[in-house]
Amino acid sequence: MIICFIFVLALVGCSQKEPSIVNTYEVTATELTNEYFDNDKLVTLVGNDEADGMYTKMSVYTKDKNKVFQWSNVTNPTYAPTINIADVDDDGKEEVIIILTIGYGTGVLQQEIRLLNMEDLSEISIQNPVEAINEKITSTIIKGGDKVNVTVKWDGKMIDQSYYNPNYSGFWFEEVSFGDRVSYDIIEDKIIASVLGAISPSGFPITVFLEYDSNLEVNNIAIKLYEIYPYDAFDLPLTKIPYYQRGEIVFKDEVFFEQWQEGHQPWLANAVDVVTAMCSNLIGSSDQTFDNDNIELHTANELRTKDGIVIKVMDKVGNEVRVELIVPNLGRYEIILESPDTTSVLFIRNIIFYPN
Repeated sequence: MIICFIFVLALVGCSQKEPSIVNTYEVTATELTNEYFDNDKLVTLVGNDEADGMYTKMSVYTKDKNKVFQWSNVTNPTYAPTINIADVDDDGKEEVIIILTIGYGTGVLQQEIRLLNMEDLSEISIQNPVEAINEKITSTIIKGGDKVNVTVKWDGKMIDQSYYNPNYSGFWFEEVSFGDRVSYDIIEDKIIASVLGAISPSGFPITVFLEYDSNLEVNNIAIKLYEIYPYDAFDLPLTKIPYYQRGEIVFKDEVFFEQWQEGHQPWLANAVDVVTAMCSNLIGSSDQTFDNDNIELHTANELRTKDGIVIKVMDKVGNEVRVELIVPNLGRYEIILESPDTTSVLFIRNIIFYPN
């Protein structure tokens, strides 16, 4: 089964340290022990009071202090807590960042994050990512058979996106639901939360990425609008690969690819032209179009309009092309296109939206 995802805010780059395990403390009544050791800093986390597959208390040890917290984590050692040491609030002092897993399953990961002062192990508050989303973003879902149209609004701006998957259509929500699936990363001393948005009980096509500032409040949001999943979908016959077309998912027939092979519509292999034609739904305003009269520059690697819209190739690696679409007063999109080995026709694989 191929699942087509449309919606998210994403941030890239990762420099998370792996903990080194050392035996320092005598602890009992648990099988879960995780430690962080770097540059003479040692933090040990121990799970206590196991019940129903969960540890319901966690003990934190440093070289000269220890404290017990009413935190939970699953007992499965695959999902043991992770420990990081970083100055995430930019106060010149490093904090202990502990990421706990309170639920998991196929395609599911539910995490919580806890921050401690290194000096006294006092807990530091951090804005809840779901509350931040609900404060900034509203949405509506309009149903229609086995697809829905989702409208997302924030700061007076709006984008529309259609989702199609027969497996979703048993029950549609009235609005996008956030909160059941949250995960965290530490990237270059920044906390990044990833929150999946549901449009049905089994459909989570939207991912919101939130970056925290030095006040430990959300200051940047990115939204993944579309993704072809699984990644081996490009090994399927061309007629079975989802094709993104102005917010809709379609499947092209053999004639489409045969005609291209015969020399028709050569622009289907040019990333700038494909984004221009197939992503016009993302510009957010009907008066900003790609009509010829509005085009100021058009080359194989860049298009600019008099309204300030820019479509530009940023990178090419093998069959993959990364394109940036900038829409004034709205934001920018990072769009990944890829051609299967059997054709040079470009398919849109991934769309990530960074609002202004």
